Amino acid sequence: MSDNFGVPDGDEKPKRSLLPDDFVSPVESFDKPKRGEYESPVEEFDPGPRKRKRESGSGCRQATMIGLIMLLVCLGLAVLAGLGAVTVFNSLQTVGDSANGFLVALRDGETNQAFDMLEPSLANSLGRARFREEFANFGLTDWSFNSFNINNDRGSVSGTATIDGQTGAINVQLVNIAGRWLITGYQLD
Repeated sequence: MSDNFGVPDGDEKPKRSLLPDDFVSPVESFDKPKRGEYESPVEEFDPGPRKRKRESGSGCRQATMIGLIMLLVCLGLAVLAGLGAVTVFNSLQTVGDSANGFLVALRDGETNQAFDMLEPSLANSLGRARFREEFANFGLTDWSFNSFNINNDRGSVSGTATIDGQTGAINVQLVNIAGRWLITGYQLD
């Protein structure tokens, strides 16, 4: 028998342990996982409640709808701008056409037709007879307009005119009454 501190030599049994009989090793006190099982010292990750999965392409649909709405708004604004430009152009053209029609009637000696293009209060203050007398044999031969102005329902057309062989300035003032441009004044220099 050898003295190996309680460790048997060969067939010998240990005589006696130095530890008490009820002693439990701290290593043996832990619950050991069974073979094939693994317990992680890190807690498992919990992502929380699951969010509703977004339908595939729903963001694209929303962007497409917003794009279409913006396109329609832009087209609508373009149409309105175009109509506004056409209206202004037509108004300028109509002011010029009315002033031109008045001078054509005077040039051609059509004083009754020219008188009918006057605004009613101007026509009443002049009277048809006085107007015919003033413009009989007027001698207007040529004219050109170089300025057209409109402010609300008032307009004016200016340019040059040749009367009895002399060229001078011409200015015709107009007012829009019920969609028709009527002459409210004229000045021939």
